[in-house]
Amino acid sequence: MRALTAMAAAVTLLMLWGVKGSVSVAQAPTVWTPVAGLPLEDPAQVRPDASGTVSVSLTAAPKMINVSGAALNARPWATNAPGPTSLDGPTIHVRPGGTIKVTFVNGLGAGIPTNIHYHGLHVSPTGIADNIFRTFDNGKTYRSVVHVTDDQATGTYWYHVHMHGLSEGQVMGGLSGLLVIDGLAGKLPRAWRGVRQRQLALRDVQTSGNSIVAQSDIVLPGPSTRLVNALYQPTFTMHAKRYELWRLANIGADVFYKLVFRNRARPQIHARFAVIAEDGEPVWRVAKYGTLLIPPGKRFDVLVAAPDAGTYDLVSLKYAQRYVFSQGPPATLDPKPLPVEVVNGTRVPVDQTLATAHVLPSSRTVPSAPLPKALVPRDDLSRQHVSAAHKRTFRFQYTPANENFAALINGTRFEPTEMPLAAPVRGTLEEWTLINQTTDDHPFHIHVNGFQVISVNGKRYRATGYQDIVDIPAQTLVDGKLVDGKVVIRVVFKRFTGWFVFHCHILQHEDAGMMATIQVRKSVHDPIEPPPEYRHGGGGLMDEMDDG
Repeated sequence: MRALTAMAAAVTLLMLWGVKGSVSVAQAPTVWTPVAGLPLEDPAQVRPDASGTVSVSLTAAPKMINVSGAALNARPWATNAPGPTSLDGPTIHVRPGGTIKVTFVNGLGAGIPTNIHYHGLHVSPTGIADNIFRTFDNGKTYRSVVHVTDDQATGTYWYHVHMHGLSEGQVMGGLSGLLVIDGLAGKLPRAWRGVRQRQLALRDVQTSGNSIVAQSDIVLPGPSTRLVNALYQPTFTMHAKRYELWRLANIGADVFYKLVFRNRARPQIHARFAVIAEDGEPVWRVAKYGTLLIPPGKRFDVLVAAPDAGTYDLVSLKYAQRYVFSQGPPATLDPKPLPVEVVNGTRVPVDQTLATAHVLPSSRTVPSAPLPKALVPRDDLSRQHVSAAHKRTFRFQYTPANENFAALINGTRFEPTEMPLAAPVRGTLEEWTLINQTTDDHPFHIHVNGFQVISVNGKRYRATGYQDIVDIPAQTLVDGKLVDGKVVIRVVFKRFTGWFVFHCHILQHEDAGMMATIQVRKSVHDPIEPPPEYRHGGGGLMDEMDDG
């Protein structure tokens, strides 16, 4: 796997195609300069047929495409969705009980492998379903078939490549998109069901000249460029006091966002985000927030209305300066997530405008009905007993400064061939303590099963529902000593058995080894083993269709 990263670093992206036709090397500008202020548009949409099956064709290949009005070398998916190729994949829609069928062509070249993950779905992690241990070799075509359960939570999810050692560059290059389990609006009170919906996919890119940097070991001297639906600071129109349902999703590689939607002329006036679903899970208590922290992989479905007319900006606050990867070698990790501008040769944190809304006057609040208080019944795991045998501790760490850098969990750097770090039995409730022993925050994510946050840094957490991403706070300095960050979660391993992973969702950390395998077993008598793809010599469940 480590060789794969070096191989990817040697690959130069090919300039093949633009959204308005062929683009030659001579025609391509030497520096990507995105155009600000273009109209905000949703990504392309792919919807299910009458049987509930959504069929999607995804071809991953390097291309020169139009990204916010300027040509950029990237690694986007070409798809069967209507419309031009975009840096974002199409939004895949499916209903509970439906099926997702993906035909995936790996055209990345240079022998580069990849695969696919359906982030947040409670689906099978084995075979040709949501199996991140598969390897999609270059030049070949693969099938992925995911059967969505009848009780799958309705909300916003996403899909992305998940090839260990290569995920950061491939996601940053464009290999991710939104996935919506339809039906969330139907859980709202009747007066709210016709509310306008918008998809806001947040993505970070680092560029060199006219190319996205797709190699994990190359770092630029400036910050990432932040895009919304693959557009730079797009604009849209809404009406004051008229609520909209926004699907906010961080489908990027590394960057945190702390969002506020505020009046440009009077920044003290801002809208409040009423969260109706978190990480795809409808909430048992609707809470309103002035700001939302959105780490990589995180999603919020929110109801939002501008309180008055004027120009409003969706802004990522400079609070994100905490996430600067200060520990570990700066040559590898700094400064990707930091929104900065250079003043007298020094990088200074700044707020960043992501999108702008022109808010027109409106005489009344629409709808006039009060905000809903809940979307689903409360199902609180904090009130249940957990035995000592079902409690685990996982420590998120870096290697010492005098060693080659790696990101670790419980002192171990991830290798897909190794034994699972946890092997719970299906149906059990477990309590996990997540300890952060670094000076960087780490957004924790587990595949297949959502969880409930119980406490953060020793303080009881008032959960509004389940989630699949939680930020583990960095170490803090208390009386001259570093105190570890700590989060306690509870998770029930429901119907699916098999092998999957949990990890930090800063993809550079994931690629550096901050990931571990979990095996959910049918009974305590089942053996604990590495994933079958590696036990059987690799590729045992790849389901290759075409040698290409």
